[in-house]
Amino acid sequence: MAINRRSAMMLMGGGIATAAGCQATTGTAQRLVLPANYFATTPLRYPQFAVVPENPKYGFNFDSWDKLMRAAVVDFGRSDRISRGKPPAEFGTRFAKGHQSPYRAEANRIPFSLLGKNELKIFTQAREILEEQGNQAPISQFSWSDQLAYWFNLHNAILIEQLAMRYPTPFPEKLLVGPNNEPLHTAKLVTIEGAPLSLQDIRVEIVYRGWKHPGVIYGFFHGDVGGPTIRRGAYTGKGVNRQLATTANEFVNSLRGVREYGSYIAVSRLYEETKPLFPGWPNDFRNHLMDYAEDTVAEILETGKPIQIKQYDNRIADLAGGNLMGSSSSRTPVTGIFPSDVPGEKDTKTLSGPGGTIITSVDRLMAGSAGLPPHVARTMADRAIKLRTLRLRGRGRRKTTVVIRDLPTSPNQ
Repeated sequence: MAINRRSAMMLMGGGIATAAGCQATTGTAQRLVLPANYFATTPLRYPQFAVVPENPKYGFNFDSWDKLMRAAVVDFGRSDRISRGKPPAEFGTRFAKGHQSPYRAEANRIPFSLLGKNELKIFTQAREILEEQGNQAPISQFSWSDQLAYWFNLHNAILIEQLAMRYPTPFPEKLLVGPNNEPLHTAKLVTIEGAPLSLQDIRVEIVYRGWKHPGVIYGFFHGDVGGPTIRRGAYTGKGVNRQLATTANEFVNSLRGVREYGSYIAVSRLYEETKPLFPGWPNDFRNHLMDYAEDTVAEILETGKPIQIKQYDNRIADLAGGNLMGSSSSRTPVTGIFPSDVPGEKDTKTLSGPGGTIITSVDRLMAGSAGLPPHVARTMADRAIKLRTLRLRGRGRRKTTVVIRDLPTSPNQ
């Protein structure tokens, strides 16, 4: 990752503003549009999660979630900022299955179409572990950075579990879940300290109220290609600053994040509900993008062209574009399932859940396209071409230095 051009990332406690998700390109969006004074005029819904500990007593252990994410996420690398044309129709038809947007080679993926019943149970188990950890001791007794990492991991685990349970589903934000068939982002899907929470509650009412820096918006996976990428690994209290900076850097410098047209600059619809976070719009927002922008995007922003919120790929971030490989009975499970873990002992310093490898790496499975359906093989071919392009540019996996300040322990610092 390149050094930020304007300033190092600093996550500040406190809270204003935000996003409740991403606007869809098609269909009905399940998003909450916040007025500029939302947090100043709306009562605090979950005061038990707003306490900043002076002397944290506990620390989260995210080893199980970390291993699952490293095993189950297919790394698509950084954006090469190349717009893909519409893929050709499959032989004998006029239609092309799977991913078709110009941004289809961007953002990491989870191979939902390859998951069998055992794997679905493992994702449920992973979510249950995180939920249990949040109920073993008051959240307020964990460090501020551990709390932030916890909410990212819990939110993403809930969302991924729901998509895995209901696959195939091409557009996550159209999904209705729970006993009452409520929208994915507003259904109460988890209970922490007696409070039923939705994905939107976690993002808006807890994190966006509690952490001031807009970089926190990049920690939440929305399940689709257009949003922030899903990390291969867990967010952690010690690493959350660097992890967020990396994820924000990937998104801002991607084609799906910022794209130049003739007379204006198009940015992701992820930012549509985040306008209140930038009171001096568009200058504050442009400065935010510049904090993460590398040469190409920085040059685009420095043109001074007007910014328009305009683009989004709301198709699921998988390999098949929301389509099964074949019939529902022919779903191919990822190999290498390990026995379920058992809870370990807990001490006064660390609350740890089950550990151990859950699913073996998908890298071997994805190494070649032999035997994959045409639309999945095409996605993997797009990935291979992009990674080759990045290597030729010398940008694939180079190591650079990033200066990031420590996460403050109080929102008043």
